[in-house]
Amino acid sequence: MSKIVSCILILVVAVGTSSFGCHCSDKLIVKKAIRKSDVVVLGQIIKKETLVVPYKVEGIEIVSLNYYKLSVQVSRLFKGKKVFDVIEIITGVGKGDCGFNFVLNQNYIIYLVQKEKYFYTGNEVTPFLYTDMCSRTCISNIGEINKIEESCSFKLWSPSTLRND
Repeated sequence: MSKIVSCILILVVAVGTSSFGCHCSDKLIVKKAIRKSDVVVLGQIIKKETLVVPYKVEGIEIVSLNYYKLSVQVSRLFKGKKVFDVIEIITGVGKGDCGFNFVLNQNYIIYLVQKEKYFYTGNEVTPFLYTDMCSRTCISNIGEINKIEESCSFKLWSPSTLRND
C-alpha cells in the first residue's frame, strides 16, 4: 500500500509542477532570506549540466526528474562556512519546479540551502547546495550587495572575502 501511495505522490509532484507552475510565497526580505540560507555567495556560473535524478521505491524506478548542476566560481562569501573557490549547486530546470534560470559566465548573488534529498520523500544522498527562484537569488547588483552588508551590521555575521587557508 505504501508503494502505491509513494508512486501516486511522486507522479502528482512530477506532473503537477510542470502543469501548475512555481508559486513562491511573498518575496523574502534580505534578513529573512539570509536566516533561511545556509550559504550566501557572490559568484560566476562557469559550468552548467543536466542532472537526471531517478526516484526509486524498493529498487524500482518510479520517475526521474531533471535538475541543473552548476559550478560557481565564488568571488565573495557572505554567509556560511569555508567554501572552495568553486562550488557545485543544484537547481530545478525551471519548468514549473521553481528552478532558477542561470546563464553561463554571468555573476549572481546566490542564496543556498543544504539538502540531503532531491525529493521530500526520497532516499538520502550526499549533501548538496540547492537554490531556486523563491530564495532571493539574483543577478549580481550593488543594491542587493548593499542590503546584505546592511544586514551584516545587525550582527547576523560579518562578510568576508573568500580565502583558501
